[in-house]
Amino acid sequence: MLRHVPFALRRWTWEHKPRTARRDAQARKWHIDNEYHVQNLLWALLAPIFPDLKDEEYASGIGPLHPRTDICIPSLSLIIEVKFMRANMSPQDLIEEIAADTSLYLTESSTYKNILVFIWDDARRSEQHEFMIQGLKKLRGIREAIVVSRLGIMTEDTRIIVDA
Repeated sequence: MLRHVPFALRRWTWEHKPRTARRDAQARKWHIDNEYHVQNLLWALLAPIFPDLKDEEYASGIGPLHPRTDICIPSLSLIIEVKFMRANMSPQDLIEEIAADTSLYLTESSTYKNILVFIWDDARRSEQHEFMIQGLKKLRGIREAIVVSRLGIMTEDTRIIVDA
């Protein structure tokens, strides 16, 4: 289902002019600026389907560490690890970060068995997506990885810096 998020976002609100004739109407743009926004999007998609959906659940402690998962579906024994890949973040750095996080989630005492990684690529580096996905799937416990690029309609935002 999450593989089809790009298609679902086809109707994402990103107006260049108001869509109503009201005098006080304003153009609306639903920005996705950080990992929490991506988590909110996934929550809206998954909550109606999975009534046991949980967010920011603490995993089993590992010594003084108490890792917190992004989204969990207990009935599927699944953790959804959400990442926001900014323009200044390399795919290598992101994979290292995910590897560190996920190694803390699937301990012997964990009730979860699988991890799905969902990455929002804010710089639209689609040429690197498949390479990242294949690399992530080699990590223990990661069953699936999905990378979604920032929408093409989100062009007015000048914060995107493309690596040269």
